[in-house]
Amino acid sequence: MIRPVPGVLTSFTYYASGYSLTNLIRSQIRQLTRGGYPPHLMVCDSFKEADQHFKECTVHRVIPSAHLEDYRTVKLEQKHEKLVEDTAAALIKMIDDHKLNIILTHDIVFLGTHYPYALAVQVASKARPNVKWMHWIHSCPSGLNPIWNIKKYGPQHKLVFPNRTDALRVAEQFRGDLNDVWPIHHVKDIREFAEFSGPTCDFIDQYDLMNADIVQIYPASVDRLGAKGVHYLIKTFGAMRKRLLKSVRLVICNQWCNVDHHRKTVEEHLEMGKQAGLRPDKDLIFSSRFDPPKWELGLPSKMVAELMMLGNLFMFPTHHESFGLVLPEASLMGGALVVANGSLDMMREITGNNALFWDYGSWHRDMQFQKPGDQPEAYFAQVAKIILGKMHSEKGIRLRTHMRKTFNLDANWQNELEPAMLALLNEMD
Repeated sequence: MIRPVPGVLTSFTYYASGYSLTNLIRSQIRQLTRGGYPPHLMVCDSFKEADQHFKECTVHRVIPSAHLEDYRTVKLEQKHEKLVEDTAAALIKMIDDHKLNIILTHDIVFLGTHYPYALAVQVASKARPNVKWMHWIHSCPSGLNPIWNIKKYGPQHKLVFPNRTDALRVAEQFRGDLNDVWPIHHVKDIREFAEFSGPTCDFIDQYDLMNADIVQIYPASVDRLGAKGVHYLIKTFGAMRKRLLKSVRLVICNQWCNVDHHRKTVEEHLEMGKQAGLRPDKDLIFSSRFDPPKWELGLPSKMVAELMMLGNLFMFPTHHESFGLVLPEASLMGGALVVANGSLDMMREITGNNALFWDYGSWHRDMQFQKPGDQPEAYFAQVAKIILGKMHSEKGIRLRTHMRKTFNLDANWQNELEPAMLALLNEMD
């Protein structure tokens, strides 16, 4: 199997953090690096600070800078021919020096202002016909621009467009067919968009929080796990995974786990989770066990807030509460579906009666089942079904979950970008 040795070709002359294309290419570079194929980024020779902005890859200032016009209407002159020649030579040298076998370009074959660069790609491709090319088109083309013709580039070139719906339109505008266009969605990862801290990203990676169906972040001190109703969460999440076949992540952001009897309490809850069908440190996660003993006293509030942005469910079965600070925190940061304890009268006041309520018992009133051990497994399965039904009925919750799971760095890489690169490099007859 041929492994990718990728280059990424842009016309960047400076770094613009608010420019969507800049962020898309940053995401792509991160995907390639995380996937084990660190790329060579080619930018214009006038880009002075490229290295400090693209630290995940090797930066090469090799593309000749030029004042570019819209060459759909401007005739190429001798100076442009020199630009084509110099750019092609730079591309060929990059291919030879670094053994590149696949090059990812962005808007090079699309924009009229980039036409000399597109012609240089054609020249370099003819000189090095074994190199594969993937050309990202970031806008829907229209008007049958005379410079758009994918057949002039050759069979080793593919157009890439970020949706399937318009793939045929793109093929037609570039005088090709559907085989010339590969739909690969853009990446929009909350970790990058919200600029999560390094420790938060490490935590998310270790426990694979991006790709689970159900995610809840629940801050709770170890000495108050019982009062906070963590046992109810464990039983319900266990039913979601075991009976309803959902991938779940229940993250307990626990504090004060720096003494042996508190560590034992965590172990007991992990065993409870195992009995309920949750895998310790996979489905049921206590933050004190992340890089111990660093976080045994608790995660910093910034990390908790960032983790809460991933949550799509916030069950709050606490028995004793005067306000419950974690409830507005989870609502503000995550926009999660809230299931509050209806047995705790003040919950309706704090939520403004804008939550779902389930009776878990409280100091206000006793319930028929005060201990989770008194309740049959089928009971929690029914509770889980009701909650999932409510989540499914809320389009906002479904959309947040879809965006988190579908367009993150890892899902896009594993399901779309890496398979496309490998397929192009290892074509089957």
